[in-house]
Amino acid sequence: MQLNHETGGGKASRAIGKAVAALLGGQLCLGSAAASEGAPRNRIEFAGLYYKESARVQVSEPTLRWTRSFSGDRSFSLRLGFDAMSGASPSGALPTLQAETYTSPSGKSFRAGAGELPKRTFYDERVSAGLEYTQPWASGLSGNSGVNVSSEADYLSLGISQSLAWEFNRKMTTLTLGASHNRDTVEPRGGLGEPLSDMETGTVEEGGSKSKSISDLLFGVTQILDRRTLLQVNLGLGFDSGFMTEPYKGVSVFDDAGSLVGLLRESRPDSRRRTTLLTRLNRHLGRDVFSGSLRWYHDDWGVDSWTLDLRYHFKPDLDQVWQPHLRYSRQTAADFQRFALREGEPLPEHVSSDMRLADLNSLTLGMKYSRPVLNGRLSLRLEYLLQSAPVPDGQVPEPLRGMDLNPDLKALLFGLGYTIDF
Repeated sequence: MQLNHETGGGKASRAIGKAVAALLGGQLCLGSAAASEGAPRNRIEFAGLYYKESARVQVSEPTLRWTRSFSGDRSFSLRLGFDAMSGASPSGALPTLQAETYTSPSGKSFRAGAGELPKRTFYDERVSAGLEYTQPWASGLSGNSGVNVSSEADYLSLGISQSLAWEFNRKMTTLTLGASHNRDTVEPRGGLGEPLSDMETGTVEEGGSKSKSISDLLFGVTQILDRRTLLQVNLGLGFDSGFMTEPYKGVSVFDDAGSLVGLLRESRPDSRRRTTLLTRLNRHLGRDVFSGSLRWYHDDWGVDSWTLDLRYHFKPDLDQVWQPHLRYSRQTAADFQRFALREGEPLPEHVSSDMRLADLNSLTLGMKYSRPVLNGRLSLRLEYLLQSAPVPDGQVPEPLRGMDLNPDLKALLFGLGYTIDF
């Protein structure tokens, strides 16, 4: 979950989103439950998030959501968000035996000492908004429609979503079908360079832009097994096409002596097919609730992963809730993931040094606390993330072996939330 930032890098926000989702144990949700009859007609939800990596990236993200419910289980919601991102992000290059000076795609120079991971400083802002409308369509059948937009200095994302939920078997079983589609456009600062070209001397297209499409399908079954147990199984299919390369990421080229001889732009395939299978079990234990999920992921880039997520909702009384959280994930590397290239070897068609595509281990430990405050409910969350993706000795020259070429990623997340119904 290494965040990929450069000054203004629009792809950075996609990485931020993934990082935050993983840290919170989040997942794609294409629909929301409609308000029930007699429920409060308005709900205001505020969420503030602060995410900080050790000596790397920090993010501040306040969001506000307003939901208005109507008769007949209809509801409308509006979400507004703002992200401020800053710090230093790995450029994709590996540490070297001596100090090196690099030039970023935007033309700025930065220096990394001997044995130091090359990182670029950056600052970026993103604004986002979303609308959702939920309405029953027939007996036991409801639909949810949504649109969303987010914008940065060099990145624009537009999306739509639609889901259907059908309750039957005396409301013991719910089938869900959802679809979403996003159209993203990136216009890198400093211009758009050709994949596998030299990041310092390669030709760039000033003002050039590229786009990609992201489509997802969701098939879900939720079954009440007994009065205390609920089982959920979701199958997700994803189809991506277009410009998938990170425009601010590079790949180091070393000679046999371990000296850096070049930094090339990465290159990724222009399509990706993804499959996800999620199984979740919720079990009520008196006041308390246990929730556990197992997620399997596979794509045609060669990435496979398993994620175990465990939560326990402990209620010492009717007001307070404590929720310890454990999440562990293990993934295999993409077929084209390489931390470095060797001088003189034929250039591969596709290559990326991105840590998020490497053999990766991720562990999250956290705690959430909530209680009523004034006329609403306040929640506090603290999470700690540790990720490691060691560089295989076989990918680097002999002189570099034994160095800590890709230090572990350590991050803290603090979340503050407040919900009020009226």
